[in-house]
Amino acid sequence: MSHVRSAAPVVDELARRPATPGGGGRVWWELAVVAPLAIALVARRPAYLLSHSFWVDEGWVADSVRAPLHQVPLLTSSTPLGWTLLLRVVPPIGGPQYLRLLPLAFGVASVLPAWWLGRQLDHRFDCALPLHGMAAGLAAALVPAGLARHDLKQYTAEAFLALVLVAAAARMEAAWSRGRLALFAAACVLAFPFSNTAPFVAAGLLGGLAVATAARGAWRRLAELVVAAVAVGLAYAAHYTQVASTGDNAVVRAYWSAQYIPTDHGLAEATRFVGERLQAALGNLGLGPWPVAAGLIGLGLLALARAGLTGVALAAPLTAGLLVLAGGLHRYPFLHVRTSLFATTTWMVLAAVGLAWLAVAAARRWRPSAALAVAAVVAVALALLPAVTRAAARPLPDEDVHGITRYLLAHRQAGDAIVASHLDAYPFAWYWPDRPVFVPTRAPTAISFQVTYPPGGVIVARWSDTAAIDEALGRVPPGTPRVWLVAEHLTAGQRARWRARLTRLGAAVETPIGGLVLARFRAGRP
Repeated sequence: MSHVRSAAPVVDELARRPATPGGGGRVWWELAVVAPLAIALVARRPAYLLSHSFWVDEGWVADSVRAPLHQVPLLTSSTPLGWTLLLRVVPPIGGPQYLRLLPLAFGVASVLPAWWLGRQLDHRFDCALPLHGMAAGLAAALVPAGLARHDLKQYTAEAFLALVLVAAAARMEAAWSRGRLALFAAACVLAFPFSNTAPFVAAGLLGGLAVATAARGAWRRLAELVVAAVAVGLAYAAHYTQVASTGDNAVVRAYWSAQYIPTDHGLAEATRFVGERLQAALGNLGLGPWPVAAGLIGLGLLALARAGLTGVALAAPLTAGLLVLAGGLHRYPFLHVRTSLFATTTWMVLAAVGLAWLAVAAARRWRPSAALAVAAVVAVALALLPAVTRAAARPLPDEDVHGITRYLLAHRQAGDAIVASHLDAYPFAWYWPDRPVFVPTRAPTAISFQVTYPPGGVIVARWSDTAAIDEALGRVPPGTPRVWLVAEHLTAGQRARWRARLTRLGAAVETPIGGLVLARFRAGRP
């Protein structure tokens, strides 16, 4: 495909401004990626992430760092094993919540592959300014779904790796070689241990590239692509059977049941569900009404096709189709705001690329259209700003187990007993100084382990029913004057059940701080 040089003075004039003798201007424009990186970091509020206590879902992820290395597979279920192992190399900087540096790093780093993808379009369209790169980088920095959830989870890594695979596929399609094909296939395989969604992205890209390659009649390349696809498929099959299948169990599927496409209620209901979820996901991009977002994504796909990257453009609808298939088969939650971050981030980048392409194309035709392009960019920015502001200000779940732990360390006395509810035990195990013991669980939870302590240590309830409560309280040594109950992650009914059992045993119950119950026995526990 021949490159079309701009004949319009508007872009060419701007392109000449940063230039300096010796090519220094180009270096400065390449360094412009620093701005989206800085914006991505600030928007994610690192000070807040490092000061807010882990909640229960983060607790069982953090616990893996306190476990011996050989137990990590036991403590890893729906979280990718490779990502879990990465937690062990996070530097302990910034306080007890320092592990959130990992999702923060991936969230910020998503700017880089987005920028790389955009810069490839800049080169394909012979743009002297990094307009597509800057737009794509800013989109990855400010995608609202990525700002709204900062949990200690793998979702930002999945978004980052999705963009890496898309950019790598674009590089390969732009200048095909066996070496680049091998690198792309290797990137797909290496992504599997760190991303549950990499198989969707890899399959979509390989399928799109295969269709585009066949349409071009490049049969030798198609044969090479098929070989690479088979190798990637076999690698994923081995990874799933040996590693990832532990996170695909009946309890996990039951938890996500409301997020699956309801195929058992007829085609009309399934279609309605898919349509509503798709509209909501597009609307949550913050680009205005969902048809506007869909139109901008369509422009982004058209830009890729016009740049000769038809296979990459086809990957987006193919990946969406795979998500529909997985949701219909009840294997993956369909467009849930957390688990679909990889898709919404990619869509956001495509929309930004489409807007940049529209602006450049308008500026290259005639001056009045450049004003219209600027107006479109401003309108999208004005729609995006409040969505970004709301998303960035969204708090994490307020479960201050860290504060409870500090209070206990300051106020417990010799002879006191500490009891942790079943779910509170997970974040408590991260903050409490005594080393916990992790054993397989029989409780009906989505994770495969539970927290225990050696005899004489913290007592952990095995579940939340009355029998488990009585069993836990039965392990409190006779004559114990005070029992502290960590009860942060409990429903009102569960908390009332605990208090009732303590009262029945003759305790005077009080709540010194939220989530912590103190039971005093006048003459010692009977």
